[in-house]
Amino acid sequence: MHILVIVLKKEPLIKKITSLLIELGLFDACILEGEGVEEAAAQAIPLFSSLQDLFGGEYSTTKLILAPVPDLDTVREFLSLSRSEGIDFREPGTGAVAAVPCSFFVSADQDESPAAD
Repeated sequence: MHILVIVLKKEPLIKKITSLLIELGLFDACILEGEGVEEAAAQAIPLFSSLQDLFGGEYSTTKLILAPVPDLDTVREFLSLSRSEGIDFREPGTGAVAAVPCSFFVSADQDESPAAD
Protein backbone atom coordinates (compact mmCIF):
# COMPACT_ATOMS: atom_id res chain seq x y z
CA MET A 1 0.00 0.00 0.00
CA HIS A 2 1.18 3.52 -0.85
CA ILE A 3 -0.25 7.00 -0.56
CA LEU A 4 -0.18 8.89 -3.84
CA VAL A 5 0.51 12.57 -3.22
CA ILE A 6 -0.11 15.03 -6.05
CA VAL A 7 0.71 18.71 -5.66
CA LEU A 8 -1.06 20.37 -8.57
CA LYS A 9 -0.03 23.94 -9.33
CA LYS A 10 -1.93 24.22 -12.64
CA GLU A 11 -5.44 24.37 -11.26
CA PRO A 12 -7.18 24.06 -14.67
CA LEU A 13 -5.82 20.50 -14.91
CA ILE A 14 -7.89 19.32 -11.93
CA LYS A 15 -10.71 17.95 -14.13
CA LYS A 16 -8.30 15.82 -16.17
CA ILE A 17 -6.53 14.60 -13.03
CA THR A 18 -9.78 13.59 -11.32
CA SER A 19 -10.90 11.79 -14.48
CA LEU A 20 -7.64 9.81 -14.50
CA LEU A 21 -8.05 8.91 -10.82
CA ILE A 22 -11.57 7.64 -11.51
CA GLU A 23 -10.32 5.70 -14.55
CA LEU A 24 -7.79 3.97 -12.29
CA GLY A 25 -10.49 3.20 -9.70
CA LEU A 26 -8.99 5.51 -7.08
CA PHE A 27 -12.31 6.67 -5.65
CA ASP A 28 -10.93 7.29 -2.15
CA ALA A 29 -8.85 10.27 -3.30
CA CYS A 30 -9.17 13.47 -1.31
CA ILE A 31 -8.61 16.91 -2.84
CA LEU A 32 -7.49 19.76 -0.61
CA GLU A 33 -7.01 23.38 -1.60
CA GLY A 34 -4.15 25.44 -0.27
CA GLU A 35 -2.03 28.44 -0.92
CA GLY A 36 1.62 28.63 -1.76
CA VAL A 37 4.28 29.91 0.59
CA GLU A 38 4.57 33.09 -1.46
CA GLU A 39 0.94 34.01 -0.88
CA ALA A 40 1.15 33.28 2.84
CA ALA A 41 4.31 35.40 3.07
CA ALA A 42 2.69 38.26 1.15
CA GLN A 43 -0.20 38.32 3.62
CA ALA A 44 2.08 38.18 6.65
CA ILE A 45 4.89 40.41 5.39
CA PRO A 46 3.79 43.32 3.15
CA LEU A 47 7.29 43.61 1.61
CA PHE A 48 6.77 40.30 -0.20
CA SER A 49 3.50 41.57 -1.64
CA SER A 50 5.24 44.73 -2.89
CA LEU A 51 8.00 42.68 -4.54
CA GLN A 52 5.44 40.41 -6.19
CA ASP A 53 3.60 43.45 -7.58
CA LEU A 54 6.89 44.94 -8.79
CA PHE A 55 7.93 41.81 -10.71
CA GLY A 56 4.46 41.13 -12.07
CA GLY A 57 4.02 37.65 -10.62
CA GLU A 58 0.72 36.31 -9.48
CA TYR A 59 -0.33 33.96 -6.74
CA SER A 60 -2.45 30.92 -7.25
CA THR A 61 -3.97 28.20 -5.19
CA THR A 62 -2.53 24.72 -5.13
CA LYS A 63 -4.50 21.47 -5.10
CA LEU A 64 -3.17 18.70 -2.90
CA ILE A 65 -4.54 15.29 -3.85
CA LEU A 66 -4.07 12.28 -1.57
CA ALA A 67 -5.09 8.80 -2.65
CA PRO A 68 -4.38 5.34 -1.29
CA VAL A 69 -2.97 3.13 -4.07
CA PRO A 70 -2.26 -0.59 -3.91
CA ASP A 71 1.22 -0.45 -5.44
CA LEU A 72 3.80 1.57 -7.37
CA ASP A 73 2.54 0.15 -10.67
CA THR A 74 -0.65 2.15 -10.14
CA VAL A 75 1.42 5.30 -9.63
CA ARG A 76 3.39 4.59 -12.81
CA GLU A 77 0.14 4.01 -14.69
CA PHE A 78 -1.20 7.33 -13.39
CA LEU A 79 1.93 9.12 -14.65
CA SER A 80 1.71 7.38 -18.02
CA LEU A 81 -1.97 8.30 -18.43
CA SER A 82 -1.17 11.86 -17.34
CA ARG A 83 1.50 12.21 -20.03
CA SER A 84 -0.89 10.83 -22.65
CA GLU A 85 -3.32 13.59 -21.63
CA GLY A 86 -0.62 16.25 -21.99
CA ILE A 87 0.10 16.55 -18.28
CA ASP A 88 3.81 16.25 -17.57
CA PHE A 89 4.85 16.83 -13.98
CA ARG A 90 8.43 17.35 -15.17
CA GLU A 91 7.35 20.64 -16.76
CA PRO A 92 7.98 23.70 -14.57
CA GLY A 93 4.91 25.01 -12.81
CA THR A 94 2.81 21.86 -13.19
CA GLY A 95 3.38 20.38 -9.76
CA ALA A 96 4.80 17.18 -8.32
CA VAL A 97 3.92 13.56 -7.67
CA ALA A 98 5.16 11.36 -4.83
CA ALA A 99 4.34 7.89 -3.58
CA VAL A 100 4.81 7.32 0.12
CA PRO A 101 4.89 3.76 1.49
CA CYS A 102 2.12 3.15 3.99
CA SER A 103 2.79 0.40 6.52
CA PHE A 104 -0.57 0.72 8.27
CA PHE A 105 -3.92 1.18 6.52
CA VAL A 106 -7.43 0.30 7.66
CA SER A 107 -10.40 0.59 5.36
CA ALA A 108 -13.72 -1.09 4.68
CA ASP A 109 -12.29 -2.18 1.31
CA GLN A 110 -9.20 -3.75 2.86
CA ASP A 111 -9.29 -7.56 3.10
CA GLU A 112 -6.62 -8.05 5.75
CA SER A 113 -6.66 -6.62 9.25
CA PRO A 114 -3.55 -4.77 10.43
CA ALA A 115 -1.01 -6.54 12.59
CA ALA A 116 -1.54 -6.02 16.30
CA ASP A 117 0.89 -3.74 18.14
